[in-house]
Amino acid sequence: MYAGNWCVSEVDNGGFLQFFWNATGILAPEATGGFKEMEAAELGTIVQEAMAYFGPIYPRDRDTRLIALGGKGLEYPKPTPFKSQDKAFYSWFEQNSNWDVLLEQYAKGA
Repeated sequence: MYAGNWCVSEVDNGGFLQFFWNATGILAPEATGGFKEMEAAELGTIVQEAMAYFGPIYPRDRDTRLIALGGKGLEYPKPTPFKSQDKAFYSWFEQNSNWDVLLEQYAKGA
Protein backbone atom coordinates (compact mmCIF):
# COMPACT_ATOMS: atom_id res chain seq x y z
CA MET A 1 0.00 0.00 0.00
CA TYR A 2 2.86 2.34 0.86
CA ALA A 3 4.61 1.97 -2.50
CA GLY A 4 1.33 2.13 -4.39
CA ASN A 5 0.33 5.27 -2.54
CA TRP A 6 3.58 7.01 -3.51
CA CYS A 7 3.17 5.91 -7.11
CA VAL A 8 -0.40 7.17 -7.33
CA SER A 9 0.48 10.43 -5.61
CA GLU A 10 3.44 11.17 -7.88
CA VAL A 11 1.80 10.05 -11.12
CA ASP A 12 -1.38 11.94 -10.28
CA ASN A 13 0.65 15.09 -9.65
CA GLY A 14 3.11 14.97 -12.54
CA GLY A 15 2.94 11.69 -14.42
CA PHE A 16 5.40 8.84 -14.47
CA LEU A 17 8.15 11.29 -15.30
CA GLN A 18 7.74 12.86 -11.87
CA PHE A 19 7.52 9.48 -10.15
CA PHE A 20 10.74 8.22 -11.73
CA TRP A 21 12.49 11.60 -11.41
CA ASN A 22 11.86 11.84 -7.68
CA ALA A 23 13.41 9.68 -4.98
CA THR A 24 10.12 7.81 -4.57
CA GLY A 25 10.77 6.16 -7.93
CA ILE A 26 12.84 3.64 -6.00
CA LEU A 27 9.49 2.06 -5.06
CA ALA A 28 8.32 1.29 -8.61
CA PRO A 29 8.85 -2.49 -8.40
CA GLU A 30 7.01 -2.64 -5.07
CA ALA A 31 4.18 -0.51 -6.46
CA THR A 32 3.81 -2.98 -9.31
CA GLY A 33 3.54 -5.89 -6.91
CA GLY A 34 1.27 -3.94 -4.59
CA PHE A 35 -1.22 -3.13 -7.32
CA LYS A 36 -1.34 -6.77 -8.31
CA GLU A 37 -1.84 -7.78 -4.68
CA MET A 38 -4.66 -5.23 -4.41
CA GLU A 39 -6.39 -6.85 -7.39
CA ALA A 40 -5.53 -3.94 -9.65
CA ALA A 41 -3.20 -5.95 -11.87
CA GLU A 42 -3.76 -3.62 -14.82
CA LEU A 43 -2.20 -0.77 -12.84
CA GLY A 44 0.77 -2.99 -12.09
CA THR A 45 1.12 -3.75 -15.78
CA ILE A 46 1.05 -0.04 -16.64
CA VAL A 47 3.80 0.64 -14.11
CA GLN A 48 5.84 -2.25 -15.54
CA GLU A 49 5.44 -0.83 -19.03
CA ALA A 50 6.71 2.54 -17.83
CA MET A 51 9.61 0.89 -15.99
CA ALA A 52 10.63 -0.88 -19.23
CA TYR A 53 11.89 2.50 -20.48
CA PHE A 54 14.95 1.93 -18.30
CA GLY A 55 15.78 -1.48 -19.74
CA PRO A 56 15.58 -5.01 -18.39
CA ILE A 57 16.90 -4.09 -14.92
CA TYR A 58 15.07 -1.23 -13.24
CA PRO A 59 17.54 1.25 -11.71
CA ARG A 60 16.87 1.80 -8.01
CA ASP A 61 19.56 4.47 -7.98
CA ARG A 62 18.00 7.89 -8.60
CA ASP A 63 21.04 9.33 -10.39
CA THR A 64 20.94 6.43 -12.85
CA ARG A 65 17.26 7.12 -13.53
CA LEU A 66 17.91 10.85 -13.95
CA ILE A 67 20.67 10.25 -16.48
CA ALA A 68 18.39 7.88 -18.42
CA LEU A 69 15.69 10.58 -18.38
CA GLY A 70 18.01 13.22 -19.77
CA GLY A 71 20.07 14.75 -17.00
CA LYS A 72 20.62 15.28 -13.31
CA GLY A 73 19.30 18.84 -13.00
CA LEU A 74 16.16 19.88 -11.17
CA GLU A 75 14.17 20.56 -14.34
CA TYR A 76 12.32 17.78 -16.08
CA PRO A 77 13.38 16.84 -19.59
CA LYS A 78 10.82 17.58 -22.26
CA PRO A 79 8.87 15.83 -23.64
CA THR A 80 7.96 12.99 -21.31
CA PRO A 81 8.55 9.51 -22.70
CA PHE A 82 5.61 8.20 -20.66
CA LYS A 83 2.58 9.81 -22.34
CA SER A 84 0.85 6.53 -23.16
CA GLN A 85 1.44 5.09 -19.68
CA ASP A 86 0.22 8.31 -18.03
CA LYS A 87 -2.93 8.21 -20.14
CA ALA A 88 -3.54 4.53 -19.35
CA PHE A 89 -2.97 5.11 -15.62
CA TYR A 90 -5.41 8.02 -15.42
CA SER A 91 -7.92 6.17 -17.59
CA TRP A 92 -7.87 3.16 -15.27
CA PHE A 93 -8.95 5.30 -12.34
CA GLU A 94 -11.63 7.04 -14.40
CA GLN A 95 -13.10 3.69 -15.38
CA ASN A 96 -12.63 1.68 -12.20
CA SER A 97 -12.19 3.41 -8.91
CA ASN A 98 -10.47 6.20 -7.09
CA TRP A 99 -7.44 5.48 -4.96
CA ASP A 100 -9.22 5.85 -1.63
CA VAL A 101 -11.84 3.28 -2.63
CA LEU A 102 -9.16 0.86 -3.78
CA LEU A 103 -7.26 1.25 -0.50
CA GLU A 104 -10.40 0.73 1.54
CA GLN A 105 -11.38 -2.38 -0.38
CA TYR A 106 -7.91 -3.83 0.11
CA ALA A 107 -7.78 -2.97 3.80
CA LYS A 108 -11.16 -4.59 4.43
CA GLY A 109 -9.98 -7.80 2.79
CA ALA A 110 -6.60 -7.91 4.53
